[in-house]
Amino acid sequence: MAQRVHRLHLLHTHYECTDAGLGVGVHAPCHLLPKNTMISNLPESSRHREGTNNGVLIVKRLKEKSQNYKKLIAAVLQWTGGQPFLTQKLCQLIIDSTDVPPNDNEVEWVVNLVRHQLIDNWEKLPELEHLRTIRDRLLRRKQRSIKLLKLYQRILQQGEVVANDSSEEKELRLSGLVVKQQGNLRVHNRIYASVFNEIWVENSLRAIQSELAPSDAEFLKALAELE
Repeated sequence: MAQRVHRLHLLHTHYECTDAGLGVGVHAPCHLLPKNTMISNLPESSRHREGTNNGVLIVKRLKEKSQNYKKLIAAVLQWTGGQPFLTQKLCQLIIDSTDVPPNDNEVEWVVNLVRHQLIDNWEKLPELEHLRTIRDRLLRRKQRSIKLLKLYQRILQQGEVVANDSSEEKELRLSGLVVKQQGNLRVHNRIYASVFNEIWVENSLRAIQSELAPSDAEFLKALAELE
C-alpha cells in the first residue's frame, strides 16, 4: 500500500503544473500546436507565426468558455504534460463541449471530460489515432513487445526508473510514451498513464504470451520429433 501511495505521489508531482497554470518546462497552447501540411512548406518564420495565430485563437476561445480560463489551461497541462497533439485535442474538446465549466470547479470538470471523451473512448474515436499508433508500436513485434511492456510496467509501478540507454528504453522514448528527465524514465503524461495503465499492460502481456505459447498439437509434435 505504501509503495502504491509513493507511485501516485511521484506521478502527481511529475504532472503538476505551476506558475499560473502554465507549468515548468512546458508552453502555453499557442506554442504547442502541431504544424499541419498546409503550413509546413512555408518559411520557418511564417510557420511559427501561423502556429502562434492558431494557438492565440484557441486561447481566445477558452477565454470565451470560462472567465477562469487559466485554470482550464492548467488542468489541460496537468493531463497532457505539454504534449502538442493531446494539448490541442483537449483544448478543442473543452471549446466544443456543450457544458460550461463551473467556476472554481474547473479541474474536476476537465477530469470528467478527459475520462469520458479520451480515456474511455480512445480505441474508437478516429481523431485519437495518435494513441492507437503508440499502442501498435508497442505491440507490433511479439518477442520484442514483451521486453518493452515489462520495462514500461516497471516505470508505471515505480513512478520512475533510472535510465540506462538500453535499446528497449530508446524505443519507448521514441514512441513518446516515456521521457527521460534528470537521468530517470517517467511516463510522459497522465493521459498516457491512464490509457496505457497497469491493467492494459497486464492484459497485453497475457495476450502476447498466449499467442507465443505452443498449442497442444505443436507441443506433442515437438515431443514426437525428439524421440
